Amino acid sequence: MRSCRAPRNHHDAFARRVFSRKETVAILLRRLLPTPCLELLDLTTLRLEPSAHVDPELGTRYSDRLFSVALRGTGRRIGIYLALEHQSEPEALMPWRELVYLVDIWREHLDEAPRSVKRLPLIVPIVLLQHRARSTPTRFSEILDLPSEALAVFGPPLELRLLVDDLSGSVLDDPDASQPTRAFVELARVLLHAYANPQARIEQRVEELARLFDDLPDPNDSDDAKTIWSYIVAAYGIESSIFQAIRDTISPRSREMLEMINNQWFQDGRTQGFVDGRTQGFVDGRTQGFVDGRTQGFADGRTQGFVEARARALLDVLESRALRPSTALRERVLSTADPQQLERWFRRALTAGSVDEIFRAPEP
Repeated sequence: MRSCRAPRNHHDAFARRVFSRKETVAILLRRLLPTPCLELLDLTTLRLEPSAHVDPELGTRYSDRLFSVALRGTGRRIGIYLALEHQSEPEALMPWRELVYLVDIWREHLDEAPRSVKRLPLIVPIVLLQHRARSTPTRFSEILDLPSEALAVFGPPLELRLLVDDLSGSVLDDPDASQPTRAFVELARVLLHAYANPQARIEQRVEELARLFDDLPDPNDSDDAKTIWSYIVAAYGIESSIFQAIRDTISPRSREMLEMINNQWFQDGRTQGFVDGRTQGFVDGRTQGFVDGRTQGFADGRTQGFVEARARALLDVLESRALRPSTALRERVLSTADPQQLERWFRRALTAGSVDEIFRAPEP
């Protein structure tokens, strides 16, 4: 199994979390596949398959997803390759890129299959695009450097047709998904689309979107609400008009959920710090003296535990947002003993657009 590296940006990380479940992927398939194809598939059998495809230029395709699904009435399964593309500009060679990834999957299949296997599994490639899809080629024949009249005579050496979802339109009319799943996917698609298409004017739909937050499960039962809010903060920022419009429009219940999520973000480090500090405090206390050492060691250890946990939490936030610090900055974070400094860095890391904004900002 190839190793995976972190998502390349917060769009990748977000899409990976949203479309890692068969219920959310089933919505995409019902939206994109023709009815005769859907009639052949048992979408209740969708299964996420392990995959990590490596391209020498793009690096690990960490956010792409490979599912399999059973053909009705048979024991056979076909592959659904979900390519999650998050580019600010259309990709002129998209069919070629996807073909490379499909060949990689087939090569891995042949490497693991018995020698008697002489056929390749069918894989349906689906591309999600944040930018407008109409300027993106969807067939391999469209990217061949040959006059159309010559292509009509020779024909393409192979043909690959991509199913493309540009994230426009709504999935709220999906007939089979539960309302919480419809709300989760709708919010995800709207937010991904609006990021690359400012003309979408998401603010005009804010009342409709705010109602969808009420359909998301309680944060104690599911990470869906946390996933949505984390992306809004990472992609748009807490000062953005989108964040503020949604926050000001959601119901008291959804606002309470947001406050719960916000408190969780800031308390995770403190909780871990208390646990680590208490443990270390008792160890140090026994070393220094059972009575005085225990008291002082507990206090010192608790403080040190908080510092260490906060530093780890800060690095985790940077990793989740694809803001990778240099080795020197990582050592600086881990060696910082000032809890207030770590707190300032941590708060900046939630919304900053670069590592420099976090560590080079003037201190108060």
